[in-house]
Amino acid sequence: MDTGDRPAAGKRVRTYGPEHYLVDVACGSDYVRGTLDILESCIMNSAGHVLLHGDYGSGKSRMLEAAIAMCEERSVAVQVLFPDETQPEALLKSVQSDEPVCAFEIDDSLSSGIRKELLERVREHRACAIGTVSALSKAEELTLERDGWNLRRLPDPQQDVEHSIAVAEVMWLQESRSDNTMRSAFVEEAIEGVGMGPWESGFHSMRAFFGKLCDALVLRGVLAEGELLGKVETADVNEIVLDVLRLEQPARPATNRGLCVVTEGDTDVGYLLKAAELANQEWGSRLLEGCEVEPGGEGDKGGGTAAVRKLAARSFTHDAIGLFDNDEPGRTAKKHASSLNLKALCLPEALDPLQRPQGISLEIEDLLPADMIVAFYRSHEDCVPEGSNERGGVKRLVPEGKHKGMLMRYACSKADYSAFEKLVYVVCLLWNGLGLPLPEGPASNMKTWLRALKPQ
Repeated sequence: MDTGDRPAAGKRVRTYGPEHYLVDVACGSDYVRGTLDILESCIMNSAGHVLLHGDYGSGKSRMLEAAIAMCEERSVAVQVLFPDETQPEALLKSVQSDEPVCAFEIDDSLSSGIRKELLERVREHRACAIGTVSALSKAEELTLERDGWNLRRLPDPQQDVEHSIAVAEVMWLQESRSDNTMRSAFVEEAIEGVGMGPWESGFHSMRAFFGKLCDALVLRGVLAEGELLGKVETADVNEIVLDVLRLEQPARPATNRGLCVVTEGDTDVGYLLKAAELANQEWGSRLLEGCEVEPGGEGDKGGGTAAVRKLAARSFTHDAIGLFDNDEPGRTAKKHASSLNLKALCLPEALDPLQRPQGISLEIEDLLPADMIVAFYRSHEDCVPEGSNERGGVKRLVPEGKHKGMLMRYACSKADYSAFEKLVYVVCLLWNGLGLPLPEGPASNMKTWLRALKPQ
């Protein structure tokens, strides 16, 4: 890859290091560019303490490589430490060295005590230090910030699709050895697919993807000695994405396939389980019986992207279907799931209580009776709703995000079948989507039932 002169700040790739040690770093977001600027400033001034942290595969090691390359480029002596538990005392003594910069990577195998002492000694003895660590508790973050560490949490690749695409552009050039950029080699939808993954192990998974993709293109005669003879299609991308994901799943004993519903968040799970319980009591049915219902992630770890990742993983061992909000992120996630041949649906827009003609933003709380949300806020006087929406004389409170868990528990404790009938309808949609028979009653004719539920 011909790097040429270093791109100006703000570009999607920066290259650091002397000719014999060039490191390309993708920077598809302002936050990542800002982090690189901080590293450069620390090394130029030989002052500052920066700790990069984030999930496995978030790009911490690449950032550390870039920092070391910055030192090499400026002929700044750097001590590089990759500590483990084999010789803890020797490790702690080695911190006291003469190099202006200390670069280190803390392995997860280090005990919390050794890790704490190492960071204290680095802070005490070195004017400039740049390191990486995987997980930090909130208490550790507060302590380190108090002690003068500049903490930079690198984003989950799938929470920053634009940055993920920037990383993919670099990886494609490295793996394919082609002069064709991703923008010219891939159809647009395929580029979006690479950015969204899902990548179980972050950028490590993406690297494995490009290795497999290039091998497949070579075998098909589409890629030969760096020359690309055709476009990379969405189907090419999706096939390899699922192949990588399949290889990353833990080995399981051969069993019958289970049933699974994946939602964006944990409050969705509570509503669906309660709705199924009420329907089963009303009809004598067995909705969701033997079916796992789980969120893409707990709390703020949930969302559409996380749900696609969980849904894709579950699809190897379960008959699985995903449920997404009917808003812009939810529709995007559902579309991506469908492109991977995964079963998925959004909350039906016909159930929107305000019947908005466009710009619909439907979440599961919108399927609750309006007076139930009002009653919740009246009984929780210390809570204030985010706001309200009104159309055609219909007014609804909009729950504050941090109240949604409490609202779910309150609603489930107060609900009867009629209050949760819209949610029961969604449960039946999911059950039908899994190819399972629907119970006798309203579900016998889903279209007629939906018309009856639709606000007039």
